[in-house]
Amino acid sequence: MRRPDNVFHYDPHYTVKIVNQPDSIRMWGVLTGHKGSVGLYFLPKKVMMKATNYIEVLEDHMLTFWSIHEAEYFYAQLSTSI
Repeated sequence: MRRPDNVFHYDPHYTVKIVNQPDSIRMWGVLTGHKGSVGLYFLPKKVMMKATNYIEVLEDHMLTFWSIHEAEYFYAQLSTSI
């Protein structure tokens, strides 16, 4: 639908909302190379990983997976949400 010439360019009736850059998801995980098991933790929205958060995430979430699955590596991945 085209906007009539006598209508304001940004009239909400004739515009479509778009997202140029979606939010990102910060995900931390524990991988086991030989068993293929994984434990994931997603940081809350708009929370940046800092030293205090890092230690808390490791102690409260990752170490559980580490011991249960005999993990070998910690892995951090920043991915774009869908």
